[in-house]
Amino acid sequence: MTVGLARQAWQRPPFEAGNTAAVKSGFWASPMLRETDRAEVAEIEASIWDLMPVRSPTFALAVEQLACRVWRQRRAYSDLAEHGILRDAQPAPILSDLSKLERAIGRDLVELGLTPRSAAALGLDLAATRRQMSVIDYYSGGAEPAEDAA
Repeated sequence: MTVGLARQAWQRPPFEAGNTAAVKSGFWASPMLRETDRAEVAEIEASIWDLMPVRSPTFALAVEQLACRVWRQRRAYSDLAEHGILRDAQPAPILSDLSKLERAIGRDLVELGLTPRSAAALGLDLAATRRQMSVIDYYSGGAEPAEDAA
């Protein structure tokens, strides 16, 4: 159908903006498309920032990515709760995707220092960096370290 031509009698009317008629679990929908989903992702993201051992803009992309993954995980569990884990006597297809998603969430949690072991490692790294900076500071006569021009 070419743009600008009148709709034929046998054609259905176009979908309205925000139509979710074909959405089943919502697992594959982009959480950034609908305002309500963006608000939920922002809420998850704020919760993650509250848990972060170190607040730095460097982590912003990873935190947003984790928030989107947690949003997808919620959608998957909601779908499983509503429709069960079996579909036509077979495991729900979303289960394999959920398994992959949960592994990715686990990796994100480690990378962001949100597991006990990774938080301890991050704390040790930060303490070592502070010690190194204090030694450099001491030997440079107390001068502040120069900031990178890059």
